[in-house]
Amino acid sequence: MSQHFKLTGQEFYDSNGLFNVLEIKAEQIVGKDYQALSKFLKKQYNKLILVNHPDKGGNKNRFDQIYKAYQELKKYIKPLESGNPCVKVSVDAESNGRLTAREFHYRRKLFNELKISEEEAVGKDFDGLIAILKRNDCSFGEDLKSYNELQAQIERILLNPNLDNFQRSVQSAKLMQELYQYIAKPSIQLFNYITPLKEKRSLIEEDKKTLALKFIERKNALMLVPKISFLPLAILTTITIGCYFSWWIIALNIIINNASRLLVGHYMKKYANSEISTDEFISKMSYIELSSKLLINYPLAAFSVYLVTINFIANGLTVGGAVLGPLLLLAVLIEMLAPVFSKGCEIYADKHTKDLLEEDPRDRVQKETDLLGRYDPRRLLMPIIMPLVRKCFAEVASKFAERNFDEVKTDMPDVNTEGLSNPQAIEFAQQTV
Repeated sequence: MSQHFKLTGQEFYDSNGLFNVLEIKAEQIVGKDYQALSKFLKKQYNKLILVNHPDKGGNKNRFDQIYKAYQELKKYIKPLESGNPCVKVSVDAESNGRLTAREFHYRRKLFNELKISEEEAVGKDFDGLIAILKRNDCSFGEDLKSYNELQAQIERILLNPNLDNFQRSVQSAKLMQELYQYIAKPSIQLFNYITPLKEKRSLIEEDKKTLALKFIERKNALMLVPKISFLPLAILTTITIGCYFSWWIIALNIIINNASRLLVGHYMKKYANSEISTDEFISKMSYIELSSKLLINYPLAAFSVYLVTINFIANGLTVGGAVLGPLLLLAVLIEMLAPVFSKGCEIYADKHTKDLLEEDPRDRVQKETDLLGRYDPRRLLMPIIMPLVRKCFAEVASKFAERNFDEVKTDMPDVNTEGLSNPQAIEFAQQTV
């Protein structure tokens, strides 16, 4: 067995900027060997790209920073496995700006739909591919013009300082619907796919990052569902206790909810300003949510059920009890299933993000529930919840299915049909999942 060197303090500070992007401190990793470092980096990376905050997990610039830092750090610590010191590397995936055979096969279904053959496409640069696209789709020029105009209009609305967030959302909503109609067209999809060729970037790597970001953004949007799932229960408990006990509970709820909202806003602002780390932010949010449930929501729900039950025993089935009872039980059921739905969304997005961004095919996740602990009780409810989760992710998952992850030929030489060498960027084993 070869000797495994450990990361030194000097090696940490030589790449301190990259470690900072992944929010890693010296005391966490200095002195660890290659295996321990690899495991820690992967854990930290997966946590950062899936964190539930739009400024961190859903922002493309932040996402690219995290992805690039992780790739460079993996290359940086690789020599430790052989007993050598760390070596700085760059993983910027530059190509010669021409479509490779691998990049063609990765989106072969899309090329075939536009009747573009491998022989005429491979080896062409961005302008050459646009010329083929215009020839095969006579409406592409007009579609592209309208697509760019819609993007510019939406950007102007979003950057207009005279509009508040609500006005921006309303004015951009109709334009977004029109934009999505153009995005759905195969010619515009292919245009977006080959656009990185202009900057000589790897199409497969850029496409995988973009698709992974779509899963994260969809997950972040769905995570709002569990956060508002308590509303039916909060409203019904307030009404029940108000009817059978006292309406002072409304004032108490308003005060506590406003206090929680102010506290959440305070920590979100600190996190956005990088005053606290991702771990601290997640921890604070969890504590606030748990405290609210344990101190307010659950005790009030139990008390409401108690009041309805006592009223039923004393007065029999009344109109109020007949209405409030079933609604209250339904609200309790929703609140119980909401955390399972939340976890289902997390592991579904986690699975596909891993499959897209992990380089080693052996790390591919075969089943979503494999990401749960072996004895996690939520495994029992996942078969019920997961079909709903899949339906919520159906649009993004369909894009995932259009890629030929398993069909790209790994023995394909890096030479295009015009005899030009292809990029010496990332090995294909790092691009397939």
